[in-house]
Amino acid sequence: MKLRYMIDSILSDPSKTEYQPVGVWVQVFGAGLDLEMFYLDSNEPKILDRKEAADWVINRLVENEIKTLPDDFLEYHQQQRSPYDGIFSAIFETSEHPSTTACGTAVLASIKK
Repeated sequence: MKLRYMIDSILSDPSKTEYQPVGVWVQVFGAGLDLEMFYLDSNEPKILDRKEAADWVINRLVENEIKTLPDDFLEYHQQQRSPYDGIFSAIFETSEHPSTTACGTAVLASIKK
């Protein structure tokens, strides 16, 4: 299974323009609405805000009855992100994981380190 993912980072220190990875978006490459977003467990407001914003992306897709994501779905969100709020990483492709959940869990574990 071919997966695509990008890491979501928040602006942790505006004076130094430093970003902290806090989550990952994983999409199955191809047709369908196969998308999952994973975030660090935290009570930090910035991380909670990013998770809530990601949840709203999913909600809007469901409310609008979207059945298939466009091929450039991750690129679109990557380009829409303001660097004053945070950044999305480059988009990576992998076949190492059997599912979006396995990929998201593995990437999130690497972020925690």
